[in-house]
Amino acid sequence: MALATLYAKAAAADKTLPACHAFIIDHRVRDESTEEAEWVKQQLRWKFEIPATIIPLTWPEQDPFNSLHRFETDARKLRYQALGRACREHEISELLVAHHADDQAETILMRLMKGRWRSGLQGMQAVETIPECYGIHGVYRSGSIRIHPGLPIPVVSGGIKIMRPLLPFRKERLIATCKELGVAWAEDKSNQDQTLTARNAIRHVMQKHQLPAALSVESLVDLGERMRGRVDFHKNHVEKLLRNSEVLCKLDIQTSSLNVRFPPSSMLLDRPIWSKKDVNDARNTAYILLDRLAGLVTPLEYTSASKLSGVVSAIYPELEIHNENSIHGPNSGGSLCAQGLWWQQSNEAIPSIFPRLPSGMRHPMDWLLSRQPLERHELGSSGLRLEYPPRSAAVPLVSAASDELEQWQLFDRWWFQIQNLTRDCTVVLRFFTTDELRTLMAKDKKLNPQTDPLRNIKNALKRVEPASLCRHLPALFLVSPEGKDQLVALPTLGAKTIFPEEAATPDWPCTWDVRYKAIDSGDMPLQELILPEFHQKPIRSREGVIEVKFSPKAKSGLDRKAVKAVRVKGSNEWVLDEMREKYVSWKQRVEMEKRAILKRAEDRFGRKEGLGKTVGGRDMPKSGDKSRGETSAVGTMDEGEAEGLAFLEMESKQDRWDGKRGRR
Repeated sequence: MALATLYAKAAAADKTLPACHAFIIDHRVRDESTEEAEWVKQQLRWKFEIPATIIPLTWPEQDPFNSLHRFETDARKLRYQALGRACREHEISELLVAHHADDQAETILMRLMKGRWRSGLQGMQAVETIPECYGIHGVYRSGSIRIHPGLPIPVVSGGIKIMRPLLPFRKERLIATCKELGVAWAEDKSNQDQTLTARNAIRHVMQKHQLPAALSVESLVDLGERMRGRVDFHKNHVEKLLRNSEVLCKLDIQTSSLNVRFPPSSMLLDRPIWSKKDVNDARNTAYILLDRLAGLVTPLEYTSASKLSGVVSAIYPELEIHNENSIHGPNSGGSLCAQGLWWQQSNEAIPSIFPRLPSGMRHPMDWLLSRQPLERHELGSSGLRLEYPPRSAAVPLVSAASDELEQWQLFDRWWFQIQNLTRDCTVVLRFFTTDELRTLMAKDKKLNPQTDPLRNIKNALKRVEPASLCRHLPALFLVSPEGKDQLVALPTLGAKTIFPEEAATPDWPCTWDVRYKAIDSGDMPLQELILPEFHQKPIRSREGVIEVKFSPKAKSGLDRKAVKAVRVKGSNEWVLDEMREKYVSWKQRVEMEKRAILKRAEDRFGRKEGLGKTVGGRDMPKSGDKSRGETSAVGTMDEGEAEGLAFLEMESKQDRWDGKRGRR
């Protein structure tokens, strides 16, 4: 009631504050809890004219009270998930909760008891992402998208934020405020049952026993504030490094991998590193930096900087503190796993996308971050996979608008919305197995590369560097009633199987939409952080589908418009028109026009065995050749003449192109 009272008072004084809607959780642990929830709802309506919704919790079938830890964990999870879905339904993005200073002290004391002595001692944050809602679209860091030109796929954003405006205030002060304003204090009576949860037991001890001054509410809250100040100092320095481009990083959201050039250890502090304290402070900044970058590609919900000790030592060995009690394992050799990621130092097998040193040597601070190999529980039929059953004739193809958000599912590091359009097959989203990937990429001499149904998928996989990233690409499979898997698509690469009947039948086994998980890019624009699309990309034009193959430079982000080839799908002829010129450099345009001129000359004068010289891979007729009845003088053309004509032709086309764009 204190939170509602203070917000109503503030809203009366400041008309710009948005209207609020109250949510009342009915845990249904006690028989009278539903009646108490109704009373609170009436008080909010009568005293403050605040609309309220009562949310009853549905407990699992097993007895939730047979374990104190399980009851506390389940209650927290059910409570936040119910609140998150209610906020999504009411289009609310900020949820205010009434945690106060006494709650903060209890949290810090519990973390002290559990040995969480690093950032855990900060306690509850004043603003944070709603907890316990991982994977719920529109609630957990999702619901909106960030679209920028050049991004291969959209990046999600949004979600529900938790705000705790009452953290600075003691409970006794909030009770006194309500009493002064004539508002009855309301509290869940189960909070006073010291045998129900561990938090209740700690609350009882703090209220009923005389504890040392260091464990008083004021001391514990002050400890949390000091720890937050220390962590904020290192976070601010990390953001400064990122903002000033002292850390080079390029994120590939198609493979969810991160190329990083870490700064030297001397830049981890704003002062020289001389003393042991300086080394400790620099190492703490390194923890925050690595944790910040790991969040861009990790498949984990929660990360802990304290678990990055081995990685910090591998990247910054000069910051490792040696003492009698330190335990040092074998050297990582520039490759180790932490935070759900595989950290690999750049080498010949893992080339860096950043320029080498002036001497030509590899930069020692270049690393690649990618998903670590799947663990045992993630493998097999019960592991990391999403299944979509066949569509029933009774089920509409398009679900109701209220269920649209629920159709989005989080798979590893991507959000997917998939619809199975078949009547008898199951669509499965999973990773490749090692054997499947080896078989797929093996050369089959019996298959014609031009007619292979998997040619687009194979070409896309060949462009993934290093090849180890292919193991953790989401793949769509069509599973027949007999249990046979057929590869359908690689959604994040935009590559799909070419079915023989595709041209005659517009139907497709499934539809999908894919988005990358929410990321914290800080002040860096997304288009600078994220690499552009690098795989073979179909482009629509009035002549049909044009295949554009980007060069490796395009993947590195050094030249986003670099192109290796442009041709009409299904044809070997080079194609150039005004629409496609923007994808090709001037030099490439002249070369393509030259080939087109040579091709026209060849088509006109024909070709005779043993005559002419090879120009651009073609045999051109000599002077005096009278094939096809044409005079020989007109058919005489060498490569230099073709290039000259091509240049003139391109000048003319460029004039027409510039005129249409209004640049002249």
